Amino acid sequence: MNNEFNIHEYFTMNYNLGRKPIVPKFSVKPIGILFIIISLVVGIALTASEVAGGIVIGILAAAVFALVYIGIPYMAVMKVKKKADEWQRNFDIRSSTWDAEFDKFHEARLAKLNPKKTAILRQGLDLMGLDPDVVNEDDRTEEETKAFPQKPFAIAAKGYKSYYRRCADGNNRTDENKLTWIFFGTQEIFIYTVEYKLTVEDEKKETMQELFYSDIVSIKIETSVETPDKDKNTGDDIGTIAVESFSLVVPGNSLQFAFTSNAQVDSSIQGMKGMIRLRKNGPTAVIQEQEA
Repeated sequence: MNNEFNIHEYFTMNYNLGRKPIVPKFSVKPIGILFIIISLVVGIALTASEVAGGIVIGILAAAVFALVYIGIPYMAVMKVKKKADEWQRNFDIRSSTWDAEFDKFHEARLAKLNPKKTAILRQGLDLMGLDPDVVNEDDRTEEETKAFPQKPFAIAAKGYKSYYRRCADGNNRTDENKLTWIFFGTQEIFIYTVEYKLTVEDEKKETMQELFYSDIVSIKIETSVETPDKDKNTGDDIGTIAVESFSLVVPGNSLQFAFTSNAQVDSSIQGMKGMIRLRKNGPTAVIQEQEA
Protein backbone atom coordinates (compact mmCIF):
# COMPACT_ATOMS: atom_id res chain seq x y z
CA MET A 1 0.00 0.00 0.00
CA ASN A 2 1.34 3.43 -0.98
CA ASN A 3 1.27 5.55 2.16
CA GLU A 4 2.36 8.84 0.60
CA PHE A 5 -0.28 11.53 1.07
CA ASN A 6 -1.49 13.24 -2.09
CA ILE A 7 -3.90 16.16 -1.84
CA HIS A 8 -5.37 15.62 -5.33
CA GLU A 9 -5.99 11.92 -4.74
CA TYR A 10 -7.43 12.70 -1.30
CA PHE A 11 -10.27 14.56 -2.97
CA THR A 12 -10.66 12.64 -6.23
CA MET A 13 -9.98 9.04 -5.20
CA ASN A 14 -10.52 6.76 -2.24
CA TYR A 15 -7.37 7.71 -0.35
CA ASN A 16 -5.10 6.79 -3.29
CA LEU A 17 -6.50 3.26 -3.30
CA GLY A 18 -8.52 3.50 -6.48
CA ARG A 19 -12.03 2.13 -6.55
CA LYS A 20 -13.07 -0.77 -4.36
CA PRO A 21 -13.11 -4.08 -6.28
CA ILE A 22 -16.66 -5.20 -6.98
CA VAL A 23 -17.21 -8.80 -5.87
CA PRO A 24 -19.34 -10.61 -8.47
CA LYS A 25 -22.23 -12.70 -7.25
CA PHE A 26 -21.40 -16.39 -7.35
CA SER A 27 -23.96 -18.72 -8.85
CA VAL A 28 -23.83 -22.22 -10.31
CA LYS A 29 -24.84 -22.37 -13.96
CA PRO A 30 -27.59 -24.87 -14.71
CA ILE A 31 -25.61 -26.23 -17.67
CA GLY A 32 -22.81 -27.22 -15.30
CA ILE A 33 -25.19 -29.18 -13.09
CA LEU A 34 -26.65 -30.82 -16.20
CA PHE A 35 -23.21 -31.92 -17.45
CA ILE A 36 -22.31 -33.33 -14.02
CA ILE A 37 -25.54 -35.34 -13.89
CA ILE A 38 -25.07 -36.59 -17.46
CA SER A 39 -21.50 -37.67 -16.65
CA LEU A 40 -22.64 -39.67 -13.66
CA VAL A 41 -25.54 -41.23 -15.62
CA VAL A 42 -23.19 -42.20 -18.44
CA GLY A 43 -20.74 -43.69 -15.94
CA ILE A 44 -23.52 -45.78 -14.38
CA ALA A 45 -24.74 -46.84 -17.81
CA LEU A 46 -21.24 -47.91 -18.86
CA THR A 47 -20.84 -49.87 -15.66
CA ALA A 48 -24.18 -51.57 -16.26
CA SER A 49 -22.98 -52.48 -19.75
CA GLU A 50 -19.93 -54.06 -18.09
CA VAL A 51 -17.57 -51.52 -19.62
CA ALA A 52 -14.40 -51.65 -17.59
CA GLY A 53 -13.95 -48.53 -15.46
CA GLY A 54 -17.26 -47.08 -16.58
CA ILE A 55 -18.12 -45.55 -13.23
CA VAL A 56 -14.60 -44.14 -12.88
CA ILE A 57 -14.93 -42.44 -16.27
CA GLY A 58 -18.27 -40.97 -15.21
CA ILE A 59 -16.91 -39.69 -11.92
CA LEU A 60 -13.84 -38.14 -13.58
CA ALA A 61 -16.00 -36.43 -16.19
CA ALA A 62 -18.33 -35.14 -13.48
CA ALA A 63 -15.30 -33.85 -11.53
CA VAL A 64 -13.99 -32.00 -14.61
CA PHE A 65 -17.34 -30.33 -15.21
CA ALA A 66 -17.63 -29.47 -11.50
CA LEU A 67 -14.18 -27.83 -11.65
CA VAL A 68 -14.97 -25.87 -14.83
CA TYR A 69 -18.46 -24.72 -13.90
CA ILE A 70 -18.24 -24.51 -10.10
CA GLY A 71 -14.71 -24.66 -8.74
CA ILE A 72 -12.93 -22.20 -11.05
CA PRO A 73 -15.73 -19.56 -10.98
CA TYR A 74 -15.92 -19.84 -7.18
CA MET A 75 -12.14 -19.39 -6.81
CA ALA A 76 -12.31 -16.35 -9.11
CA VAL A 77 -15.00 -14.79 -6.91
CA MET A 78 -13.01 -15.55 -3.76
CA LYS A 79 -9.93 -13.92 -5.31
CA VAL A 80 -11.83 -10.70 -5.94
CA LYS A 81 -13.36 -10.87 -2.47
CA LYS A 82 -9.90 -11.15 -0.95
CA LYS A 83 -8.82 -8.04 -2.84
CA ALA A 84 -11.97 -6.23 -1.74
CA ASP A 85 -11.36 -7.18 1.90
CA GLU A 86 -7.77 -5.97 1.66
CA TRP A 87 -8.96 -2.74 0.05
CA GLN A 88 -11.46 -2.22 2.89
CA ARG A 89 -8.79 -2.79 5.55
CA ASN A 90 -6.54 -0.23 3.88
CA PHE A 91 -9.47 2.15 3.47
CA ASP A 92 -10.30 1.94 7.18
CA ILE A 93 -6.70 2.80 8.00
CA ARG A 94 -6.57 5.64 5.50
CA SER A 95 -9.90 7.08 6.65
CA SER A 96 -8.16 8.14 9.87
CA THR A 97 -4.49 8.54 8.93
CA TRP A 98 -5.09 10.47 5.72
CA ASP A 99 -7.58 12.79 7.41
CA ALA A 100 -4.84 13.62 9.91
CA GLU A 101 -2.39 14.12 7.04
CA PHE A 102 -4.89 16.43 5.38
CA ASP A 103 -5.11 18.54 8.54
CA LYS A 104 -1.31 18.83 8.62
CA PHE A 105 -1.28 19.78 4.94
CA HIS A 106 -3.92 22.45 5.55
CA GLU A 107 -2.06 23.85 8.56
CA ALA A 108 1.14 24.06 6.50
CA ARG A 109 -0.68 25.98 3.74
CA LEU A 110 -2.09 28.42 6.29
CA ALA A 111 1.35 28.88 7.83
CA LYS A 112 2.71 29.69 4.37
CA LEU A 113 -0.12 32.15 3.66
CA ASN A 114 0.30 33.71 7.13
CA PRO A 115 -2.95 35.65 6.67
CA LYS A 116 -2.80 37.68 9.88
CA LYS A 117 0.66 39.10 9.23
CA THR A 118 -0.18 39.58 5.55
CA ALA A 119 -3.32 41.50 6.49
CA ILE A 120 -1.43 43.79 8.85
CA LEU A 121 1.27 44.58 6.32
CA ARG A 122 -1.00 44.88 3.26
CA GLN A 123 -3.38 47.26 5.01
CA GLY A 124 -0.63 49.29 6.62
CA LEU A 125 -1.76 48.48 10.14
CA ASP A 126 1.85 48.14 11.23
CA LEU A 127 2.27 51.84 10.48
CA MET A 128 -0.66 52.50 12.80
CA GLY A 129 1.05 50.70 15.66
CA LEU A 130 0.08 47.05 15.23
CA ASP A 131 3.00 44.62 15.50
CA PRO A 132 2.64 41.95 12.73
CA ASP A 133 4.76 39.45 14.67
CA VAL A 134 2.68 39.34 17.85
CA VAL A 135 1.08 35.89 18.17
CA ASN A 136 -0.61 36.16 21.55
CA GLU A 137 -2.97 39.15 21.68
CA ASP A 138 -2.42 39.40 25.44
CA ASP A 139 1.18 40.37 24.66
CA ARG A 140 0.16 43.58 22.89
CA THR A 141 1.73 46.80 24.14
CA GLU A 142 -0.22 49.68 25.61
CA GLU A 143 0.30 51.64 22.38
CA GLU A 144 -1.15 48.81 20.30
CA THR A 145 -4.13 48.47 22.60
CA LYS A 146 -4.77 52.20 22.36
CA ALA A 147 -4.64 52.15 18.54
CA PHE A 148 -6.63 48.91 18.29
CA PRO A 149 -8.81 48.66 21.43
CA GLN A 150 -10.57 45.41 20.48
CA LYS A 151 -8.67 42.18 19.91
CA PRO A 152 -8.71 41.07 16.26
CA PHE A 153 -10.19 37.72 15.42
CA ALA A 154 -10.35 35.30 12.51
CA ILE A 155 -13.26 33.39 11.04
CA ALA A 156 -12.94 30.40 8.72
CA ALA A 157 -15.40 29.12 6.16
CA LYS A 158 -15.55 26.11 3.86
CA GLY A 159 -16.58 26.15 0.21
CA TYR A 160 -18.49 23.38 -1.53
CA LYS A 161 -18.24 24.41 -5.18
CA SER A 162 -14.99 22.47 -5.46
CA TYR A 163 -14.05 19.05 -4.04
CA TYR A 164 -14.95 18.04 -0.51
CA ARG A 165 -15.00 14.93 1.65
CA ARG A 166 -17.35 13.88 4.43
CA CYS A 167 -15.00 12.09 6.83
CA ALA A 168 -15.43 9.31 9.34
CA ASP A 169 -14.90 11.71 12.26
CA GLY A 170 -17.99 13.67 11.18
CA ASN A 171 -16.04 16.64 9.82
CA ASN A 172 -16.20 18.04 6.31
CA ARG A 173 -12.84 18.68 4.70
CA THR A 174 -12.85 20.94 1.67
CA ASP A 175 -10.55 21.96 -1.13
CA GLU A 176 -12.03 25.45 -1.21
CA ASN A 177 -11.49 27.54 1.94
CA LYS A 178 -11.79 31.11 3.11
CA LEU A 179 -10.24 32.91 6.09
CA THR A 180 -11.10 36.42 7.25
CA TRP A 181 -9.24 38.55 9.78
CA ILE A 182 -11.04 41.50 11.36
CA PHE A 183 -9.12 44.33 13.09
CA PHE A 184 -10.71 47.06 15.19
CA GLY A 185 -9.20 50.53 15.08
CA THR A 186 -10.45 53.53 16.96
CA GLN A 187 -12.54 54.86 14.08
CA GLU A 188 -12.81 52.02 11.58
CA ILE A 189 -12.80 48.27 11.02
CA PHE A 190 -10.18 46.67 8.77
CA ILE A 191 -11.16 43.42 7.08
CA TYR A 192 -8.85 41.08 5.19
CA THR A 193 -10.09 37.92 3.45
CA VAL A 194 -8.06 35.30 1.63
CA GLU A 195 -9.65 32.54 -0.46
CA TYR A 196 -7.61 29.52 -1.53
CA LYS A 197 -7.81 25.97 -2.83
CA LEU A 198 -5.57 23.33 -1.32
CA THR A 199 -5.18 21.55 -4.67
CA VAL A 200 -3.89 24.73 -6.32
CA GLU A 201 -0.53 25.76 -4.94
CA ASP A 202 0.41 29.44 -4.55
CA GLU A 203 -2.93 30.69 -5.90
CA LYS A 204 -5.12 32.87 -3.73
CA LYS A 205 -7.68 35.66 -3.89
CA GLU A 206 -7.34 38.53 -1.44
CA THR A 207 -9.92 41.13 -0.49
CA MET A 208 -9.27 44.15 1.77
CA GLN A 209 -11.99 46.42 3.13
CA GLU A 210 -12.22 49.35 5.53
CA LEU A 211 -15.44 50.42 7.23
CA PHE A 212 -16.01 53.41 9.49
CA TYR A 213 -18.06 52.50 12.54
CA SER A 214 -20.31 55.44 11.78
CA ASP A 215 -21.21 53.93 8.38
CA ILE A 216 -22.47 50.60 9.74
CA VAL A 217 -26.26 50.58 9.77
CA SER A 218 -26.92 47.08 11.07
CA ILE A 219 -25.53 43.60 11.64
CA LYS A 220 -27.40 40.67 10.17
CA ILE A 221 -26.74 37.09 11.26
CA GLU A 222 -28.33 34.29 9.28
CA THR A 223 -28.20 30.58 8.46
CA SER A 224 -28.89 29.28 4.98
CA VAL A 225 -29.01 25.77 3.53
CA GLU A 226 -26.72 24.65 0.72
CA THR A 227 -26.78 21.41 -1.29
CA PRO A 228 -23.26 20.55 -2.46
CA ASP A 229 -22.61 18.85 -5.79
CA LYS A 230 -22.49 15.10 -5.09
CA ASP A 231 -20.08 14.62 -8.00
CA LYS A 232 -17.49 16.60 -6.05
CA ASN A 233 -17.74 14.34 -3.00
CA THR A 234 -15.56 11.26 -2.42
CA GLY A 235 -16.64 10.49 1.14
CA ASP A 236 -19.96 9.69 2.77
CA ASP A 237 -23.06 11.44 1.48
CA ILE A 238 -23.13 14.90 3.01
CA GLY A 239 -26.73 15.78 2.16
CA THR A 240 -27.41 19.45 2.82
CA ILE A 241 -25.33 21.69 5.03
CA ALA A 242 -26.13 24.76 7.12
CA VAL A 243 -24.06 27.80 6.15
CA GLU A 244 -23.73 30.49 8.81
CA SER A 245 -22.84 34.08 8.01
CA PHE A 246 -23.01 37.61 9.32
CA SER A 247 -23.42 40.78 7.29
CA LEU A 248 -22.30 44.31 7.99
CA VAL A 249 -24.93 46.49 6.38
CA VAL A 250 -23.78 49.91 5.14
CA PRO A 251 -25.66 52.44 3.01
CA GLY A 252 -26.26 50.86 -0.39
CA ASN A 253 -24.38 47.65 0.35
CA SER A 254 -24.18 44.56 2.54
CA LEU A 255 -20.86 42.83 3.23
CA GLN A 256 -21.39 39.16 4.01
CA PHE A 257 -18.91 36.88 5.76
CA ALA A 258 -19.46 33.13 6.09
CA PHE A 259 -18.07 31.44 9.17
CA THR A 260 -17.87 28.09 10.93
CA SER A 261 -19.47 28.49 14.32
CA ASN A 262 -17.68 27.58 17.54
CA ALA A 263 -17.59 29.03 21.04
CA GLN A 264 -14.58 31.25 20.38
CA VAL A 265 -15.88 32.64 17.10
CA ASP A 266 -19.37 33.23 18.51
CA SER A 267 -17.85 35.10 21.46
CA SER A 268 -15.70 37.21 19.11
CA ILE A 269 -18.70 38.14 16.99
CA GLN A 270 -20.58 39.23 20.10
CA GLY A 271 -17.53 41.31 21.07
CA MET A 272 -17.54 42.86 17.60
CA LYS A 273 -21.19 43.87 18.05
CA GLY A 274 -20.33 45.55 21.33
CA MET A 275 -17.36 47.34 19.80
CA ILE A 276 -19.47 48.68 16.93
CA ARG A 277 -22.16 49.87 19.35
CA LEU A 278 -19.53 51.65 21.43
CA ARG A 279 -17.75 53.30 18.50
CA LYS A 280 -20.76 54.23 16.37
CA ASN A 281 -21.17 57.94 17.13
CA GLY A 282 -20.38 57.40 20.81
CA PRO A 283 -21.39 55.05 23.66
CA THR A 284 -25.10 55.95 23.46
CA ALA A 285 -25.50 55.04 19.77
CA VAL A 286 -27.91 52.29 18.80
CA ILE A 287 -27.23 49.79 16.03
CA GLN A 288 -29.80 47.43 14.64
CA GLU A 289 -29.28 43.71 14.94
CA GLN A 290 -31.10 41.19 12.80
CA GLU A 291 -31.26 37.47 13.40
CA ALA A 292 -32.45 35.10 10.68
